[in-house]
Amino acid sequence: MFTILEEFWIFSKDGVPYVNFFREDITSTQFEAKSFNQDAEIAQKVRSVLELEEQELSKKNLIFFNYKNSRYIITLCLNNYLHLVLKSSIDIKIKKINNIAKIICGMIKSLYKVMDFRTWKGDLKMFDSLGKKIDLYLKMSNL
Repeated sequence: MFTILEEFWIFSKDGVPYVNFFREDITSTQFEAKSFNQDAEIAQKVRSVLELEEQELSKKNLIFFNYKNSRYIITLCLNNYLHLVLKSSIDIKIKKINNIAKIICGMIKSLYKVMDFRTWKGDLKMFDSLGKKIDLYLKMSNL
C-alpha cells in the first residue's frame, strides 16, 4: 500500500495549505510532516485546479489531474472543510488512490474537528497523531 501513495497534503476549503506529509525514502512506511514553504508550486497548482473544478468536486467529491509525471487526487474531507490532495505514480489507478483517500479522511475525522483547523497556529505537532495513525495503518496493511 505504501508504494501507491507518494505524499499528500491537507488544504482548507479556501485553498490555504496546512501540511505536507512526505516520506524521506520511497520504500519507507513512515510519513513525516512539513510546512508548505518548500512546496509553493504544488499549492498554486492545487488552487488553480480547484478554481476550475470546484463544481465537479462538489458533485463527485473527487477530482484528479496529472502534473509532472505524477497523478494527483483531490477529495473533500472533514465535512467538506478540508481538501485532501494525494500524489501517486501516474500508473496507479484512481480507484486505489481514492480508497486510500477515504481511509485518511476517516482518520482525520476521528482525530480532529473543524475548529482545530480554524484555530490552528502553524504548529506541526498537531499532526503527529495523524502521522502515527497512518504509519500504523500502512504497516498493518502490508503484513
